[in-house]
Amino acid sequence: MLMMGNHFDPVDLSDEPQSLAEWTAFHEAVDRLPNDERTVFETVFYGGMTYAEAATLTGVTRRTVIRRMNCARLRLTRFVVDVDVMAK
Repeated sequence: MLMMGNHFDPVDLSDEPQSLAEWTAFHEAVDRLPNDERTVFETVFYGGMTYAEAATLTGVTRRTVIRRMNCARLRLTRFVVDVDVMAK
C-alpha cells in the first residue's frame, strides 16, 4: 500500500513481476537493449529522472527520449513475452 497524506491507497501491482526470476529476466532484457535505448531507459526507470532531465543528461531532445523510451518498452515487452513462452 502507498501512503497518500493521512491514508493508504492500494497500489496496483498486477503488471509487476511477481518473482525473483521474473525480475531477473526483466533486468537481463534491459541489458540487451540497444545502447541508446538502454541509456535512456536506465536514466528514467532506474535513475528516476524526468524525460527533460534525461534529455539534458544524454544530450538529445525530449522527443528523442520519449521515442527511445517507447522503443525500449516495446522491446522489453517482446523480450519478456519470449522468455515467458520459452518457460512454458
